[in-house]
Amino acid sequence: MSATFLFVAAAIAWAAYSIVYRAPYLKRLSTASLLGLLAAIGALLLLPVAMLEWFNGAAIPSTGSAWRAIAGIVVFASLLAFSSFQFGLRQLDPSLTGVFMYLMPPYGVLLAVVFLGERLQAFHIAGIALVMAGIVLATFPAAWLRQRLRRG
Repeated sequence: MSATFLFVAAAIAWAAYSIVYRAPYLKRLSTASLLGLLAAIGALLLLPVAMLEWFNGAAIPSTGSAWRAIAGIVVFASLLAFSSFQFGLRQLDPSLTGVFMYLMPPYGVLLAVVFLGERLQAFHIAGIALVMAGIVLATFPAAWLRQRLRRG
């Protein structure tokens, strides 16, 4: 199975999730409850792969540094990011919420600078500026712009 196929399948699954998430029967669950349910389902789906890795000799983290890194991934990349995305889906349209997925690279750069001691470079700043410009353009209220252009 090629990596390209897996990426396309993941993108389709994410789009389907973003649309199904707004279903009326799911709106009755709180964001925290749904996050817990999805985390449990995700853990069950990943369990066979984790067991395969373990049986093939993959080591379980044993240092404090490794566990702190895992904790950072759990807290920032999983709990905060995913629950924020879910909250956005409930408050906004899925297509608008999807635009904010483009914030992941700037967040990744900034977190690497803060927590990993990476050096912020000019290309990082240029990339962040381009991402932010794209988000502003994609979310800019077109009606307001049309009104301003007519006056002007």
